[in-house]
Amino acid sequence: MRCLFHTRIPSPVLFVGLMIDDVVTLSGTRKGFTHGSVMEARYNYPRAVCADPRTPGAYWVSDNTSIRYCHGERVELLSGGQEAGCDEGVGRDSDAGRAARFNGIFGMVYVKASKHLIVSDVWNSRIRSVSVDSGDTKLVAGDGTSDSKDGRGYQSRIKCPRNIVFDRTATAADPETAVFIASSERIRRLDLTTAHMTTVPIKFSDRQIRSFEPYGIDCLSNGHLIVSCVTSQMIYLINAVSGTIQHLAGAVTKSEFQRGAEPREPSDLSWPSALAIASNQHSVYICDRFNDRILRLTLPLPTNFDKLRYV
Repeated sequence: MRCLFHTRIPSPVLFVGLMIDDVVTLSGTRKGFTHGSVMEARYNYPRAVCADPRTPGAYWVSDNTSIRYCHGERVELLSGGQEAGCDEGVGRDSDAGRAARFNGIFGMVYVKASKHLIVSDVWNSRIRSVSVDSGDTKLVAGDGTSDSKDGRGYQSRIKCPRNIVFDRTATAADPETAVFIASSERIRRLDLTTAHMTTVPIKFSDRQIRSFEPYGIDCLSNGHLIVSCVTSQMIYLINAVSGTIQHLAGAVTKSEFQRGAEPREPSDLSWPSALAIASNQHSVYICDRFNDRILRLTLPLPTNFDKLRYV
């Protein structure tokens, strides 16, 4: 079975095969907070999932307040707990100290070199790192204030950080040294080596909606970003260097948006909450949340597209 990504639903973790009509439950039964066997585990609104490249079939999954590691027939708590909070510390309550606490983990990527997960803690307004060996959790950026401010580490601020994706053109030798983060009203770039956070300068034209709430984000190999916006209900192509923005798909404005309404056209979107670029770099898969569907968008590449890279 060829599978491309996980869905995000209230409790079970599912694998969806887009090439054939097949859905397999991997873990979870209903809402709750338990570990153990994969079918006895319970989650509280799982939001992010990240494959473990070291072990075939293993993955990390986050819900509102914890990160679990799923491998074989087992689900183990890596970091966090049942209670919300913002504490740094050891992964779980133990003799070594108090457990780390989270409050809404929306995005997560795995850094191979350091063996850490980089996660967005949305309601704590922080970006944090979690050791996949010990579960120890530390602050990377954000002082906890729901605002936007460039800076390094604790001196920076980020508002509602959501999905995270690697900057695939950060360096030729190691593409995992920086990430892009979809946050409220802005796209942020975080250098994982220096913990310096900056803002991507997006140039909206007078005809484009200025109320910008990005959720889904992915990065092409040439440094362009594909971003979904849940206020304009549109998919954008953004040059992360120059800030130029191009509309790719979607036609429903915020005033026309109505939850549960039937899409008038195939391109009409209703809360595009997540997306992923295909390995061929020519297609984008989109979670169209309130239309209850998965879409595939074929990218129209301009002739000079591949020449636009970071300098």
